[in-house]
Amino acid sequence: MKYFARPFSALLLNRRAIAAVVILWLGAILGALASFSSQVMIARALTPAEFGVFASALALVTAISPLAGFGQHTYLVKVSGQGPSYLANKLADSLSFVIASTAVSCTILVLAATALSAGGYSLVVSLVLGSIVVASATNDLVSLRLILAERHTELSVWNSLPHLARLVAVGVVILLAPSVNAMHFAIAYSLVAVMLVAMSCKPISKLAASVRSNVEKDYAGSAMPIWRRILSVAHVAWPYGVEPFIYMVYFQAAIVIISQLSGSHQAGVFAASVTVLSAAYLLPTVIYQKFLIPKFHRLRHFDMQTLVTLYRNGIKLMLIFGIVVGALVGFICPLIMPLLFGNSYLESASLMLLLALCVPARYLSTAFGAAFLDRGQMRDRAACFTAAAVVVAITTAAFASKYGAVAGVAATILGEYVILIAFIHRALKSQLLSKGPTTGKQINEIRCGEVT
Repeated sequence: MKYFARPFSALLLNRRAIAAVVILWLGAILGALASFSSQVMIARALTPAEFGVFASALALVTAISPLAGFGQHTYLVKVSGQGPSYLANKLADSLSFVIASTAVSCTILVLAATALSAGGYSLVVSLVLGSIVVASATNDLVSLRLILAERHTELSVWNSLPHLARLVAVGVVILLAPSVNAMHFAIAYSLVAVMLVAMSCKPISKLAASVRSNVEKDYAGSAMPIWRRILSVAHVAWPYGVEPFIYMVYFQAAIVIISQLSGSHQAGVFAASVTVLSAAYLLPTVIYQKFLIPKFHRLRHFDMQTLVTLYRNGIKLMLIFGIVVGALVGFICPLIMPLLFGNSYLESASLMLLLALCVPARYLSTAFGAAFLDRGQMRDRAACFTAAAVVVAITTAAFASKYGAVAGVAATILGEYVILIAFIHRALKSQLLSKGPTTGKQINEIRCGEVT
């Protein structure tokens, strides 16, 4: 404990560290608010059918975007603690992998959009939005560079920039265009993505130059063919890429399926409800992703007892927050939905009464899954999201043609509780929730990701 207390307490009490956390937190909130505002403005400007076309195309692109890079950002942050030379060796291969995976992702997008688009119009909207896939990969590389340099203010600004730029672009379209449709907003989003890619070129070139100057001359991987190095990177880092991809598929699948089986109008109604639900999900995301999980990584190595205590207290706190926010969503959102989106989305207001049930489940599942940090546990998390995605896809496909957006609501509720039950089951097996003081054996099991 003495060894641990010094560095970690210094981290907590250091003013610069506290300021960094606050800056990242504010940046995340600002970006989320800008994203929410953009979606509300687009929905108000379009009919539900047109918004359904845009939302389903954006959902498809968003689901495919994590394949570009496929977890390299998370993986490289994790290995950065092993020294600059080791990191540079990994980065040299990872940059090649990012280029290859981005090309594959764009190909998958073209094939998926061609197969899923109901007509030529929706296909073109999906393809125009395709530049977001490339921007996603370049944005992650720039974020990685800023994280490694501990430039937290710039990182916060960079993470918020895409959402703020989209908000401005949407506003410009609404002000200048005499009449708008889904294509106008798709072009606006695409131009923002192209701008971000252009802005990323200089930081990425500096990152590549840093890699070339730090790679060890006797690095064994440099003698391997490029395709073998890319496959090697994919083998090591795939657990970090599967979860974001599966999660995006899980969260966006219902919109795409409803668009196919029930039409763009029902997809637009459901997408408006999901937009509000995403805003309600912000609190646990900020608390854990921007504040607690980085500390969990450190605690995992130095003080597992403190990690377990924080983990259990976090579950209790998220239960309270989840119930309170869920109740607010259920009571307030049906009243404000017409004000936010317009009278064309009155059906979305009634859907929010049901979707409010998702909020406690999401808050709790975020808390239960927060301590699953190593490679094996990331595979378990990916398996949980895969099961939920299958449930959502099957339920939506089975009932969307008859019940429309209501089928998506039911599928989303089922999916959230499937994730919650799976995470609780995994936590119980890892002894994270065992009663009484955690024993040395249990701590070792938690650290190693083993089960009893």
